[in-house]
Amino acid sequence: MQNEGKTPVGRRSPPPLRQDEQALLQFLVAEAKRRGDSMTQLAKSLGVTYARLAQWRREDARIENSGRPVFEKAALYLGWPTLFVLLHAGVVRLSDIAWPGKGSLADCMAREIERMRQHPRIGPWIPPAIEKANLGIRLFVAFLFNEYERATKADESRLDWLEELRNVSQTHLKEAKTALRGRARTAKKRDN
Repeated sequence: MQNEGKTPVGRRSPPPLRQDEQALLQFLVAEAKRRGDSMTQLAKSLGVTYARLAQWRREDARIENSGRPVFEKAALYLGWPTLFVLLHAGVVRLSDIAWPGKGSLADCMAREIERMRQHPRIGPWIPPAIEKANLGIRLFVAFLFNEYERATKADESRLDWLEELRNVSQTHLKEAKTALRGRARTAKKRDN
């Protein structure tokens, strides 16, 4: 039996996610579940009908073919920048935001993989098979590597600051201990 909203009567949670479901839909359904929203409420939040949401989930239609308003509403629902929604929908790919270079993207990735291999921490972990991986996978690995480098540089500068603070406090601690020893010697001499 179904009600006017076209959702199964009595269902308290969305149907289980399929592993092959489109990534954006997985995030939207998971968020709806977290909030306790029904699939009808999710569809309404996206500005579509429950039937359209069901088509996306059955893959009779693709969410990536939706209009900009759907993506903007999905971004609002998830609390993400619209670009992240477009990436997860498959509308925008990482290669779309790569800086253009003189060579091909494959050549750029070969140089990037070689740069990763030269890295003292990451280099030993780069498998030889990465060179034969799909270009999208190589681009994603390069993206993660660059994020790692940026994060570790930020951490190192933070650590430098903390290290400097530690050095200053150690110096003050040594000076305080030396002063206390000097006072203790002076007090001993007075007592004798």
